[in-house]
Amino acid sequence: MAPDNRVDVSEPKIRPVERRDAECVAALFGSLGFPTSADTFPQRLARSIAAGDTTLVAERDGTVAGCIGLSQTHPAHRDAPVGRITVLVVAEEARGAGIGTALVKAAIATFFAAGCTIVEVTSRFELRRAHAFYDKLGFAQTSVRLALTR
Repeated sequence: MAPDNRVDVSEPKIRPVERRDAECVAALFGSLGFPTSADTFPQRLARSIAAGDTTLVAERDGTVAGCIGLSQTHPAHRDAPVGRITVLVVAEEARGAGIGTALVKAAIATFFAAGCTIVEVTSRFELRRAHAFYDKLGFAQTSVRLALTR
């Protein structure tokens, strides 16, 4: 009998991140090149929440399999707020199971419910698979983000 290589396609549970998720989320951020630890993540999360940002996690079978960061801006040149996906990461072993799609759809629903008329995403140039993923979900390149790093 051939091995069962099917991917679990059950819907993940999407919920706000909690302190108990610190170790899992820190590992996810580290896999993207944003090192943190389970000890320092709660302080980062508290700063993020104080600024009005949201972090959601996708949980499947009691395990955090991915997370997404949401931020809103209220620019003076727009009539409505702009929603921004600041980070999306899915655990390597959970990729291809719909986790990322579920997280992005939850983010879009959150932003639209808050009155945002634009949802944008930032992604590093080298993450070409991520760009293809966002393109498949209907995102299109409309501008270039330039950064000055201190």
